[in-house]
Amino acid sequence: MTGRSVRATLAAAAAALCLACMLLATPARAVPAALLSQQDDASDSALLQRVILCSDMHAPLTNTPDTTAIRVYGSSPLSTLTVLVTRDPAALDVDGLRSAGCQSPTSVPLPAGHAAFLVNFWRVATVDKAIGLQALSKLAEIGGRATSLVGDAHLSLVTLPHENVLALEQLLVDAEKERLIVAPAVSTRLSEKLELVGAFAAPVTSDIVDRLDGERYLGHLAKLTGVEPFTLPATGSKEYTIKTRMSTTSDNALAADFLAAHCSALGLQVEFQTLKVSGKETRNVVCKHLGRVTPSKIVVVGAHFDSTSQSAATLAPGAVDNGSGTAGVMAIAEVIADVQFNHTIHLVFFTGEEQGLYGSQHYVDQAVKAKLDITCALIMDMIGYSDLYFGVMVEGTRDAPIQTLMTNVVANMKVYAPALDVSTSSNSFGSDHIPFQRANIPAILAIEQDDTDYPSYHRTTDTVSNVNEAQSIAILRGLTGTLISAAGVLNATISAI
Repeated sequence: MTGRSVRATLAAAAAALCLACMLLATPARAVPAALLSQQDDASDSALLQRVILCSDMHAPLTNTPDTTAIRVYGSSPLSTLTVLVTRDPAALDVDGLRSAGCQSPTSVPLPAGHAAFLVNFWRVATVDKAIGLQALSKLAEIGGRATSLVGDAHLSLVTLPHENVLALEQLLVDAEKERLIVAPAVSTRLSEKLELVGAFAAPVTSDIVDRLDGERYLGHLAKLTGVEPFTLPATGSKEYTIKTRMSTTSDNALAADFLAAHCSALGLQVEFQTLKVSGKETRNVVCKHLGRVTPSKIVVVGAHFDSTSQSAATLAPGAVDNGSGTAGVMAIAEVIADVQFNHTIHLVFFTGEEQGLYGSQHYVDQAVKAKLDITCALIMDMIGYSDLYFGVMVEGTRDAPIQTLMTNVVANMKVYAPALDVSTSSNSFGSDHIPFQRANIPAILAIEQDDTDYPSYHRTTDTVSNVNEAQSIAILRGLTGTLISAAGVLNATISAI
């Protein structure tokens, strides 16, 4: 972690991000599905009897004990909708909705036990327990019933039985279609599981996230910090021990080989990027998981693996900063390796962060030069220390695309790590998300809330004993959920919340 001693002051100045703020959509090729109901709780599901649709962005977000409102934003008023999910549509003031700008409110029956999705009408795919992934051109073939929305014929509300549907994916690749962004309205009756946010899809539960294992995570961390030795495929049974991961040392190069071997063994494509720090060569490690539908689109998950201390040339274990994030990327690599995604995923281990973000800047420069289409970057740094807080700060900027990404991350943290305290900051500085943001690539940083209070920051005492396994895994669960939603899963077990 580079120079974050003033974090507490800045974080206090911008302590919270309003998750219900109106976000403007950015153009995108695929329109995500927005899940509007939940499966598990029968009593809550029974409330979801009808859906009121309004096509004007100025329609009010009204909540009552029996109604919740969710606003879905497109890049034009005709593709902006207010969705009211209600038990008693007769109690709604339809005339009031019209006078407030809701053009021709449409009431659509929503049977109990069904999930409602806002979808692109022309091409839909569903993951069915019996038949697996199927790309379908007619909604009738998946047992859905479509009702065109006012003002935008290519969008439809589809209802599908919960027991048959695990996920709804958009496969249409069309540069003229828009990404719909779902912003939440606070519900007074329905559970938080109904409150949707996100730029890519509604949060879903997935067995991918449940694969994250704390014991394996700590095992990776032990090897990165010199607690345990390791071997490399190229040298057989010879054992190595890392004492420091300072960017210009031979142990940093050894750590890079260790990370590359880990991802290569998982079947990922591994590349090194060579750059210079203080006149000496050092390497990023880029591990690629190729997408099956839109491989040109890339989601980045990254962390810097270099470390520093008052004796950096000889001893810098860097367990919290940033072995915790490095081991986190290794853990995510393990749980996604056998999963097929729509988009390509780059798992990137950056060098040279402690000397000034050299590694991440080099990666971004190369990506810009190659005109890579990076949809977003999820960066983690110092996720393992917990003293006063068991929590994470999601850091971004006030730019709309980044706030959209922040909203998605926060939503997934709430779904996958409900015990974790989640805060946000729009003051980005001091870590590897910065070069992405400067290149206009939506990027966030996930960092522990106690980062400025860590007594072993940049010290030789930054050891594994300081790492809170539970907090690290909780943060990784939220980030993995975000990755799933951003990259689009093709073959995992996914169910509605």
